Amino acid sequence: MDNFAHTESRLASLEVFPPAQTYVYLDAASVGLTHKGAAEAINRWQSQLADDGTVAFDEEAEVKCFDELNAAAAELFNA
Repeated sequence: MDNFAHTESRLASLEVFPPAQTYVYLDAASVGLTHKGAAEAINRWQSQLADDGTVAFDEEAEVKCFDELNAAAAELFNA
């Protein structure tokens, strides 16, 4: 159900924010929608920690993770 007439004005596809097909979020201070790809990455991260503990997340992996996160944030904000 997509009643949004100007789909070119959307910031992202409804496929990556499935609840937006049914609900309208007007309270930005509330818990908002989570991008489907982000939710999948979070679930993979949690599953890996549950299965392997922190053994696979050594200092090098931690630095790489945060370097990639910092680069993505910089790209997002055109920094």
